[in-house]
Amino acid sequence: MARFLQPRSPLCPTTIRTASKAFITKRGRSIHTTKAAAAAIPIAIRTIWMAASVHWITSRSSCLRAFNATKRCGRTIPKKSKPEANYLRQFLTINKEKKMNIKKLACACFCLALMSAGALAKENAVETTDFQGVTIAGEEINLSDYRGKVVIVDFWASWCGPCKREFPFLVQLYKKVNKGERQYLEILAINLDGQPEMMKKFLTDLDDEVPFPILTDPEGKLPKKYKVEAMPTTLFIDREGKIRFRHKGFEKDHMQTYISELMALLKEDVQK
Repeated sequence: MARFLQPRSPLCPTTIRTASKAFITKRGRSIHTTKAAAAAIPIAIRTIWMAASVHWITSRSSCLRAFNATKRCGRTIPKKSKPEANYLRQFLTINKEKKMNIKKLACACFCLALMSAGALAKENAVETTDFQGVTIAGEEINLSDYRGKVVIVDFWASWCGPCKREFPFLVQLYKKVNKGERQYLEILAINLDGQPEMMKKFLTDLDDEVPFPILTDPEGKLPKKYKVEAMPTTLFIDREGKIRFRHKGFEKDHMQTYISELMALLKEDVQK
């Protein structure tokens, strides 16, 4: 397995498949495992390998080596028309005498990762299941009614600490994206308190009025349907009705991730 983690080895699909097979087989016989676990193995291998590559890059000062290492990470330099690509080229110039600025390289690699995030997410997209719900205002809602929009479905509760941090952020995110007349983003917040009084108190204590629908699920069917295992659970759904991103819990560093993923989905919406 060690040879697959060496940055000098190309990270190609064949390498990943071979390494994955080594994990799930033993003496030529398949080890019983779930499909989800089997699917996670290639991702884990890629993650470990990328971490080894980053260490290899930071331990060297040559921009030429950094350029080659970036290519070995499975990332090709995009077209020159992309502003992010031009930014990346500034710090991956083939110049043996020029010292590499680690912080700038990290920033450049982050830009490149954002550019490829949309394509990677689309490859792993999951068709969502339609559901019906009733808002606290008594309005009936179907998820399919929002086809053609980017939708965030958020499962939350008033007693959940991370939910208390995430909810105000979602309110601000919704308002900033939907500044004009057109509604680019819709958020469906599904409350799982089971006690309306607690939910109402939580909403009343917020500094801002909630601009998106709040749904309740007294019977608890939706968490089972969407395999909610943590609070909050946040789903990013593209305009074709496919789940592109899933998040469990919420910390401060999730904010930038939410924004990046949302911008990628909104950009697709504009292009189409």
